[in-house]
Amino acid sequence: IIVALDEECVRQGGSDSMFVYKVKVVHEMSSRMVNDRHHSAGIFSIRHSADTIEYTADEFMERNSDQMTHDLVNLGCQCSNTIIKEQFSKVDKLSLAVSGARKSTKDTVLSKFRSELNKFIAAIDKTQ
Repeated sequence: IIVALDEECVRQGGSDSMFVYKVKVVHEMSSRMVNDRHHSAGIFSIRHSADTIEYTADEFMERNSDQMTHDLVNLGCQCSNTIIKEQFSKVDKLSLAVSGARKSTKDTVLSKFRSELNKFIAAIDKTQ
């Protein structure tokens, strides 16, 4: 589900209804996905262990399309670590090429999730 959300956030013209459509198509054979033909285009349900939860995808795209600020990109471009500096320089050049001016660059849902998961695992490792 996170991958589908990430794809729609990155895709130009991505929409909430297309996100829900992808989720339903990819997981249609899953026993966890509720196949309710009465759901509108922006609603899907998942059977969790405790209960079935209905999700409304209204404004999913808007809420999950956070931007990396220009200041963060600049900071990355000035980093002493050459790998980080190279990657942020690519991001900066790409945003300049696309917009013709300095603009924010998307930090995707999946990359944020991975980052938070890595922080969580690091915190757990410290406790062991």
